[in-house]
Parts: sequence; structure tokens; C-alpha cells
Amino acid sequence: VNDRRAYYYKVDGKRKSLETANLAEAKARLAALRKLYFSGRLREITNETSPTTLGEFRDKYIEWAEVNRTKDSFRADRLALKHLVDVAGKSIRLDRLTKQHTDNLSTACLKRGNKPATVNVHFRQLRALFRKAVEWGHLKANPFEGVKEIPCEKRQPAYIPPDAISSFLKKVPGVDERRMAAAYIATGRRRTELLHLCWEDIDWKRGKYFVRKAKRKL
Repeated sequence: VNDRRAYYYKVDGKRKSLETANLAEAKARLAALRKLYFSGRLREITNETSPTTLGEFRDKYIEWAEVNRTKDSFRADRLALKHLVDVAGKSIRLDRLTKQHTDNLSTACLKRGNKPATVNVHFRQLRALFRKAVEWGHLKANPFEGVKEIPCEKRQPAYIPPDAISSFLKKVPGVDERRMAAAYIATGRRRTELLHLCWEDIDWKRGKYFVRKAKRKL
């Protein structure tokens, strides 16, 4: 566009001068700027704040998650981010991530022999952790919201028949391990829930116990 003094262009709604009133020169400069724009370097050249890259967000998120997330959630977040970086590259801008990258992630994981259920876990982790990217102001919208998970065959959970419990426990090596296995079977609690039990959490008279740390609020 010519404003009578020089041609200019607009990027992100902002007007930038091409610093020339010559039409041919303006077209040449605009063509060069378009190449920079599609390579993600236009902001760098114009000294504007560069958008956050996937690698930068990964490093920042991992530092935060290591302190604020549980160990299991932290490991799952880190693995999901690793797979995403593998298929998208750490230099890609966050605002250029699309659902196609989850398709690429899915294809790569399935080729490695991962089960669909495992891929779906990665999808859920990415969807959750990129909400933090929105919260931190790196993105206006979560690129992974609405990503469809891979259909999985639902299997009935395995169980030990009551008449096989005794023989099963006899095969567990070590007294402590055998007692722990018996506690799992008798209570049906998760591993972390039993490991966090303290003596004061057990009411021996009434035959009850209190779970202080559960996966879901009780």
C-alpha cells in the first residue's frame, strides 16, 4: 500500500514501512519479507518479541512440572512432550502447532509398537499441559483441544478367583512382599494409597482405616 511517502505492509494488524516509494523496489522487499514470515523469522528481523517455540515451552514447563506435578504425571508430561518434539521439532512456534502434529505423533508411536491406549495417554497429557501454555499467555487457544483419541478395545479387568488367592500368595517371594500383596487383595486400594498409610490412620477397634492420599477425593 502506498501512503504517498513510502509503500508499507501490515503484519499482525500493525503497519510497517517498506522504506521506499518505488513500486518495483517495494514489491521486491515485500517478496523477501514474505519468505521471512513463512520461515518464522520476520519478527526476529523487525526486532519484535519472538513467539515462544516448542523447545522453549518444553524447557519452561518441565521446570515447573518437576516441582508442581506428581512424579507419575511429570514423567508422563515429559514423555508426551518428547514425542511431540520428535515429530514437530523444537524450533516450531507454538502458534503453528495443529492437530496434524498429533496425527504424526500417533503414526510414529504406533510404528514403534506402542498400543493405541498408550498414544491416547500422550494425547491427554498434551491437551492438559498445553492449557498451561494458554494460561501463561503463550497461546490464545489450545491446539490439542478436541483431538480425537484412537478407538480401543475395552477389556474386562483381570482378577484372581477367591479360591486361587492362597496359592497365588504362596508364590510371592518374601514375607513383606507377600503381606503387601495380601493387603492389595483384601482392600482393593491403589499402591500409593496403601504406601501412604500410617499407624494412626488405622482404627483397630472399628476395623476401619483412613486414606489420606487418594487419586480421587473421597
